[in-house]
Amino acid sequence: MNPNILLVVPRYISYPGQYYDFPSGLGYVIAALKKQGFSVGSVNLNHHWGPIETVLREHIHAGDYNVLCTGGLSLTYNLIEEVLLAGKGICPDIVTVIGGGLVTSEPEFVLRQMPQADIGVLGEGERTIVELAQAWKEERSLSSVRGIIYREKGDLIKTAERETIADIDDIPFPDYEALELGAYLDQQHCCDDIYLSYALDHPRMVPILASRNCPYKCTFCYHPLGSRYRQRSLDNVFEEIDYLIEHYRINAIMFFDDLFTVNRKRVIEFCERMEPLKLKYYIQVRVDNVDEELLELLKKSGCVCISYGIESASNKVLQSMKKKITVEKIEKALELTYQKGIGIQGNFIFGDPAEDEETVSETLDWWLQHQKYRINLSFIRLYPKSELYMLAEQKAIIHDHNKLEVIRNGGLLKGELINISCLPGEQYHQLKQKVIDMDRQIKLPGLLKKIHFSDYHPDKGHVISLQFCCFHCSKEVEYHNIIFNPVPRVGKTVIIACRHCNQRSELLLPPYDQRKAIQDYEDYVNGEWAGEIRNIQDLVAPPIPNLANNEPLEHQAHARSIELVRKHSGSRPLAVFGSGAYGQIVIGLLQDASMSVQRLYDNNPGRWGEELFGVKIGDPGEIDENMYVVIASGWAKEIAAQLTSLGLRHGTDFTVFHYSH
Repeated sequence: MNPNILLVVPRYISYPGQYYDFPSGLGYVIAALKKQGFSVGSVNLNHHWGPIETVLREHIHAGDYNVLCTGGLSLTYNLIEEVLLAGKGICPDIVTVIGGGLVTSEPEFVLRQMPQADIGVLGEGERTIVELAQAWKEERSLSSVRGIIYREKGDLIKTAERETIADIDDIPFPDYEALELGAYLDQQHCCDDIYLSYALDHPRMVPILASRNCPYKCTFCYHPLGSRYRQRSLDNVFEEIDYLIEHYRINAIMFFDDLFTVNRKRVIEFCERMEPLKLKYYIQVRVDNVDEELLELLKKSGCVCISYGIESASNKVLQSMKKKITVEKIEKALELTYQKGIGIQGNFIFGDPAEDEETVSETLDWWLQHQKYRINLSFIRLYPKSELYMLAEQKAIIHDHNKLEVIRNGGLLKGELINISCLPGEQYHQLKQKVIDMDRQIKLPGLLKKIHFSDYHPDKGHVISLQFCCFHCSKEVEYHNIIFNPVPRVGKTVIIACRHCNQRSELLLPPYDQRKAIQDYEDYVNGEWAGEIRNIQDLVAPPIPNLANNEPLEHQAHARSIELVRKHSGSRPLAVFGSGAYGQIVIGLLQDASMSVQRLYDNNPGRWGEELFGVKIGDPGEIDENMYVVIASGWAKEIAAQLTSLGLRHGTDFTVFHYSH
């Protein structure tokens, strides 16, 4: 077989233009295949909207592909399965290949559960996928390819393990064009990511991996690329950075290395070479790998945030986790980082097997005394092949009958976190609720000085400019081109970092009632809402008119849409197609017009089963023909075609809700 390969990036997003983490790993695979002369096409489903099967059918038929590749971590199980189901549904004979942490962690189990997957690539994929393509081309047995699992005569065959790539400078840079990096950068907004993009009104932020793997054995973690730590040369790293600046005008980088500062000499040279580029960047670091001098160099060269792996403020729990750090080292690193004006990201994750009442109190007490760092509170989730996951298997908490549920649901079982701690079930549940409540409290309130709703994106929400006074340094900062989706009707607490000290404050935005149309209070939206808010809890919204009795409605686009819906729907119950900010506003407008919305539909399976305003989101493939469908999305043309293909008629069975600003 002469392989003609289509690589598919799963759809991670819920609405067009939503921020997501760029899939550089799949870009490496494309680049490796192209370097060896193989025919490779690609489609990033996050930039091609409409039903996934429709998008893939168009690409598969246009390119006459006979191989489909996709992949990702365990958390993307459902998204990967969706791609495979669509691919096999379009072309049953197409060869399907999956890679990444999902199949690497549980190869036999995943392929048994995913009959649509023909082959799994285990571990690093760049060399394996090339050898696999060569085996197809030369019609050799797949048994000669190391590092895969495949089907043969009803059996699963796992080949010999592939060695890690020693010199990762030999790996070509990701094929950024194939994954549509330009479109990814163009749709970014200030504060899409609270740890880096806040630093720029128009961020063009890209992830880079300057090293691979981690030699540490933290019990909650799993490294699908192995434990052998390898670094790219700085020449190689900066060659990629220069390329991205020249071709994509990037201005910010997320370095996702686990151990960015493990080599002190390398970090010093990195800072010297980074400083002239005037880029903002984020790194991940161990608390025992920083000191005052390094932090000063990092700050000077553009580092705005450091993510530390801290996990607990109990030495007993840290030892159980095999973190090889102490609370004393955590305190020293965080205080130095704070003093040097670099932002801090960190998590406390409760639920280790050593966790008991005493350790919980230690961590929560420490958290309350050090709120200026704004450490996130969360719980351990069990990811396949982590030590804690295997412990749960040994205790028969996870077994073959529920393992798929755990993987599909990101470590949850029956919708709940799995308790492997020393705490009894009820006490664990109470702790979970307490932690959730504590994490939601406003702890570092910034002083909102000014806010301006400058524009509206039909799927992403309101474009905002704002000015606030930082809780930490008391300096006033202005931001533009922010989208907070959505700004809720009761006000919303948002987290935003200061551009002076890089520490995070919390702001309570003035309420914007999603159930009211923008044009009905132009003084609020088109003017500037400003106020000396002395007490953030006393924030009061501007008055909002009652739309139901507002005569000017008949002159507005949304009013005409309401009348069309009323006219054509008759007594039929209503369904809204679209659950983004646009859909949420339309639900409110219809409800204000005394029209009951009984169902929501969305093309993103990740949202099926969720509720908005008490309305359940469902699969559009199961639309009730007795309902009248209102399309509320920026992708109205594509959705209309989808509904037509299901036998629904425009006007008679569905309409597009026009909402103008």
